[in-house]
Amino acid sequence: MKAAGLLLLLLAATTSSRLSAEIRAQLPAFVPPPDQPKNAPAAATTTDPDVLELPKLTVREKARQRITPNDLMTPRALNKKFAVDYKKSLKGLDAVLNGFSIPLFGPSLAARGRAQYRAQQYRDMFGTIDAIAADDPAQAAELRREMVNALSGRPPGSK
Repeated sequence: MKAAGLLLLLLAATTSSRLSAEIRAQLPAFVPPPDQPKNAPAAATTTDPDVLELPKLTVREKARQRITPNDLMTPRALNKKFAVDYKKSLKGLDAVLNGFSIPLFGPSLAARGRAQYRAQQYRDMFGTIDAIAADDPAQAAELRREMVNALSGRPPGSK
Protein backbone atom coordinates (compact mmCIF):
# COMPACT_ATOMS: atom_id res chain seq x y z
CA MET A 1 0.00 0.00 0.00
CA LYS A 2 1.29 3.42 -0.82
CA ALA A 3 2.27 5.80 1.96
CA ALA A 4 -0.37 8.30 0.87
CA GLY A 5 -3.09 5.62 1.07
CA LEU A 6 -1.94 4.64 4.55
CA LEU A 7 -1.99 8.26 5.64
CA LEU A 8 -5.49 8.63 4.26
CA LEU A 9 -6.62 5.57 6.22
CA LEU A 10 -5.16 6.96 9.43
CA LEU A 11 -6.91 10.27 8.85
CA ALA A 12 -10.15 8.42 8.06
CA ALA A 13 -10.32 7.17 11.64
CA THR A 14 -10.78 10.75 12.85
CA THR A 15 -12.85 12.08 9.93
CA SER A 16 -16.53 12.01 9.19
CA SER A 17 -18.29 9.02 7.69
CA ARG A 18 -18.84 10.86 4.37
CA LEU A 19 -15.14 11.61 4.00
CA SER A 20 -14.26 7.99 4.91
CA ALA A 21 -16.64 6.71 2.24
CA GLU A 22 -14.97 8.92 -0.39
CA ILE A 23 -11.51 7.75 0.65
CA ARG A 24 -12.53 4.08 0.56
CA ALA A 25 -14.09 4.53 -2.87
CA GLN A 26 -10.67 5.55 -4.24
CA LEU A 27 -8.88 2.51 -2.71
CA PRO A 28 -8.78 -0.83 -4.57
CA ALA A 29 -11.38 -3.37 -3.45
CA PHE A 30 -10.32 -6.58 -1.71
CA VAL A 31 -10.68 -9.66 -3.89
CA PRO A 32 -10.37 -12.94 -1.94
CA PRO A 33 -8.39 -15.74 -3.61
CA PRO A 34 -10.51 -18.39 -5.31
CA ASP A 35 -11.30 -21.48 -3.22
CA GLN A 36 -9.57 -24.67 -4.28
CA PRO A 37 -11.41 -27.97 -3.99
CA LYS A 38 -10.09 -30.23 -1.22
CA ASN A 39 -9.66 -33.23 -3.52
CA ALA A 40 -7.57 -31.31 -6.05
CA PRO A 41 -3.79 -31.79 -5.90
CA ALA A 42 -1.92 -28.90 -4.29
CA ALA A 43 0.62 -28.59 -7.08
CA ALA A 44 0.66 -29.81 -10.63
CA THR A 45 2.84 -32.82 -11.22
CA THR A 46 5.88 -32.20 -13.37
CA THR A 47 7.37 -34.47 -15.98
CA ASP A 48 10.90 -33.32 -15.15
CA PRO A 49 13.07 -36.43 -14.53
CA ASP A 50 15.20 -34.52 -12.01
CA VAL A 51 12.24 -33.92 -9.68
CA LEU A 52 11.27 -36.58 -7.14
CA GLU A 53 7.82 -36.23 -5.60
CA LEU A 54 7.43 -37.83 -2.19
CA PRO A 55 4.14 -38.74 -0.48
CA LYS A 56 2.80 -36.45 2.23
CA LEU A 57 4.12 -37.25 5.67
CA THR A 58 2.80 -36.19 9.04
CA VAL A 59 5.35 -35.90 11.84
CA ARG A 60 4.15 -36.09 15.43
CA GLU A 61 6.38 -35.04 18.28
CA LYS A 62 7.03 -37.64 20.95
CA ALA A 63 6.30 -36.77 24.55
CA ARG A 64 9.36 -35.78 26.50
CA GLN A 65 10.62 -38.12 29.15
CA ARG A 66 9.59 -36.99 32.61
CA ILE A 67 12.50 -36.26 34.92
CA THR A 68 11.92 -36.76 38.64
CA PRO A 69 14.12 -35.32 41.40
CA ASN A 70 15.45 -38.83 42.09
CA ASP A 71 16.85 -38.97 38.54
CA LEU A 72 19.08 -35.99 39.27
CA MET A 73 20.67 -37.41 42.43
CA THR A 74 23.94 -39.34 42.61
CA PRO A 75 23.63 -43.03 43.58
CA ARG A 76 25.17 -42.33 46.97
CA ALA A 77 22.77 -39.45 47.72
CA LEU A 78 19.83 -41.52 46.48
CA ASN A 79 20.77 -44.43 48.79
CA LYS A 80 21.01 -42.00 51.69
CA LYS A 81 17.59 -40.52 50.81
CA PHE A 82 15.99 -43.99 50.63
CA ALA A 83 17.52 -44.95 54.00
CA VAL A 84 16.25 -41.73 55.65
CA ASP A 85 12.77 -42.12 54.11
CA TYR A 86 12.62 -45.74 55.27
CA LYS A 87 13.60 -44.82 58.84
CA LYS A 88 11.01 -42.01 58.89
CA SER A 89 8.28 -44.43 57.79
CA LEU A 90 8.86 -46.76 60.77
CA LYS A 91 6.65 -46.31 63.84
CA GLY A 92 6.60 -47.82 67.34
CA LEU A 93 8.00 -51.30 67.86
CA ASP A 94 8.65 -51.61 64.12
CA ALA A 95 11.10 -48.70 64.41
CA VAL A 96 12.93 -50.41 67.29
CA LEU A 97 13.19 -53.77 65.52
CA ASN A 98 13.86 -52.58 61.94
CA GLY A 99 15.59 -49.23 62.57
CA PHE A 100 19.06 -50.68 62.15
CA SER A 101 20.73 -53.07 59.75
CA ILE A 102 23.44 -55.70 60.07
CA PRO A 103 25.02 -55.97 56.60
CA LEU A 104 25.88 -59.70 56.81
CA PHE A 105 22.42 -60.85 57.88
CA GLY A 106 19.98 -58.60 56.05
CA PRO A 107 19.44 -55.88 53.48
CA SER A 108 20.68 -52.36 54.16
CA LEU A 109 18.34 -49.54 55.08
CA ALA A 110 18.88 -48.08 51.60
CA ALA A 111 17.82 -51.37 49.96
CA ARG A 112 14.72 -51.53 52.16
CA GLY A 113 13.94 -47.90 51.31
CA ARG A 114 14.39 -48.58 47.59
CA ALA A 115 12.04 -51.59 47.82
CA GLN A 116 9.50 -49.45 49.68
CA TYR A 117 9.79 -46.72 47.00
CA ARG A 118 9.24 -49.24 44.18
CA ALA A 119 6.28 -50.79 46.00
CA GLN A 120 4.72 -47.32 46.28
CA GLN A 121 5.27 -46.73 42.56
CA TYR A 122 3.56 -50.05 41.78
CA ARG A 123 0.63 -49.20 44.07
CA ASP A 124 0.26 -45.86 42.28
CA MET A 125 0.35 -47.55 38.87
CA PHE A 126 -2.20 -50.21 39.81
CA GLY A 127 -4.38 -47.47 41.33
CA THR A 128 -4.30 -45.65 38.00
CA ILE A 129 -5.18 -48.87 36.19
CA ASP A 130 -8.13 -49.39 38.58
CA ALA A 131 -9.34 -45.85 37.77
CA ILE A 132 -9.12 -46.65 34.03
CA ALA A 133 -11.12 -49.86 34.64
CA ALA A 134 -14.15 -47.75 35.57
CA ASP A 135 -14.29 -46.36 31.99
CA ASP A 136 -12.69 -49.09 29.87
CA PRO A 137 -12.35 -52.56 31.47
CA ALA A 138 -10.73 -54.12 28.39
CA GLN A 139 -8.00 -51.46 28.27
CA ALA A 140 -7.44 -51.81 32.03
CA ALA A 141 -7.06 -55.60 31.69
CA GLU A 142 -4.48 -55.12 28.94
CA LEU A 143 -2.57 -52.54 31.02
CA ARG A 144 -2.66 -54.83 34.06
CA ARG A 145 -1.31 -57.72 31.96
CA GLU A 146 1.51 -55.49 30.62
CA MET A 147 2.33 -54.31 34.14
CA VAL A 148 2.59 -57.91 35.38
CA ASN A 149 4.80 -58.72 32.36
CA ALA A 150 7.08 -55.80 33.22
CA LEU A 151 7.30 -56.83 36.87
CA SER A 152 8.06 -60.46 36.05
CA GLY A 153 10.64 -59.65 33.36
CA ARG A 154 8.65 -61.07 30.47
CA PRO A 155 8.71 -59.28 27.10
CA PRO A 156 5.87 -56.83 26.33
CA GLY A 157 2.83 -58.40 24.70
CA SER A 158 3.36 -61.90 26.10
CA LYS A 159 0.40 -63.64 27.71
